[in-house]
Amino acid sequence: MTEHALERKQSRVSSSHVRLTVEEYERLSHDADVTGDSIPKLLKDSYFSRPRLNPLMRHDDLKMVMGQLGKIGNNLNQVARQLNSGFRAGFNDDIEEIRRSFTRLMTFVTSTYGRTCDKWESD
Repeated sequence: MTEHALERKQSRVSSSHVRLTVEEYERLSHDADVTGDSIPKLLKDSYFSRPRLNPLMRHDDLKMVMGQLGKIGNNLNQVARQLNSGFRAGFNDDIEEIRRSFTRLMTFVTSTYGRTCDKWESD
C-alpha cells in the first residue's frame, strides 16, 4: 500500500450503518458484483457525485414557517367566507388576489421542500 493510500485509509475514522430492505441489499449486492466495486463505494459515489444540498432553511424553521402559513391560510379562508356571505362588499377582487398570492407562496414552499414537508407531516 502506498504512503498516500495509507494516510487516506487512516484519516477515515467515522462510519455509518445503513439499514436496507432485502430487495435494496440484493440490488446493491448485484450492482457491486457487476461493477466490481464495494457496496460502501457505490453508496459514497452515489451521494458525493450529486450537488451538495443547500436548503433555504433548517428543518425546524421550515416546520415553524409551514405552521404559521397554515394559520394564515385558515384566517384568509375565514375572511373570504365572510366576504362571500355579503358581510363586506367590494373586496372580492382584492381577496382573490391575496388568495392567489398565498397559493403561490404555499406551492413554492411545498415544492421546494416537498420531501422535507412530507417528513414532518408524519411526525
